[in-house]
Amino acid sequence: MHFLTRVGLDILGPEVSGIPPGDRAVEYLQHIDKVFQKSQPHLLARDNCTSLQQNLEHLALKMHTSFCVSVACRPAMKQSQEHVSHSDILRSRAKGSLIDASRAFLDFQALSVVPLRSWSMVHTVLSSTLLLCMWEETRNDPECRNLQQRVIDVFSASDSRSDDGSMSETDRQWLSARHIRALVTLRGALDREVDRPVEDEHTATGQNAPPFYGYVYYIFQEYY
Repeated sequence: MHFLTRVGLDILGPEVSGIPPGDRAVEYLQHIDKVFQKSQPHLLARDNCTSLQQNLEHLALKMHTSFCVSVACRPAMKQSQEHVSHSDILRSRAKGSLIDASRAFLDFQALSVVPLRSWSMVHTVLSSTLLLCMWEETRNDPECRNLQQRVIDVFSASDSRSDDGSMSETDRQWLSARHIRALVTLRGALDREVDRPVEDEHTATGQNAPPFYGYVYYIFQEYY
C-alpha cells in the first residue's frame, strides 16, 4: 500500500511536459503492475488465501489497485482525448479496473462491514459504478448494470437496518454529502435505464447529453 500510494500521488502530480498523456498513462500502469507483482501470494490471487484475514487483505488491495488503474487511464476515457496513444490498451484496462473494483467491494462486504465504514472504499465503489453507468464502453453492458444494481442493493440494505429506515450513525459517518449525491444519482441512472432508448455514443461524455446524463457527468467531474 505504501508503494501504491506513492504511484497514486505521482499520477495526481503535475503533468510532465513533452510526454504524451497516453504514454505517461502506460508508464503509470507499468509501475502499478510492478508493485502488485511484488505482493505476497495471497494478495496476488484469492485462490491462495487460506484465512479470512488473507481474503480481506486481498480484496482491499484489489479495490485500491483497481481504483489507481482507472485514474491512470483517465486520458483515454475522455472524448476530447479519444485519439490518445495506446487508447485501446488504456480503455481495456479502465473497463477491467472499474468492474474489478465493484466486484471486490461486493465480495468484501459479504465478509465484513469494513467496506461500508471505510471512506476510501465507499469512494472507490461509487466512483467506479458511476463511471460504469455513464461511459459508452460499459453503460449498456448487462454485466456492468448488474454490478451497479448489486452495489445499490448493498447500500439500501445498510440503510434499512435501523428501525426508522435510516443508516446508523456509524455507517453514515463515511458518507459525505458528495457520496450521498453520487448514490442518489446512481439509483436514478438505473431507474431511467429501464425505459431509456440507446443514446448516441457522445452522450457518455456529458457533451450534447440529455439533462440527466449531464448531471451524472457533473458529479463525476467533482467526484473523480
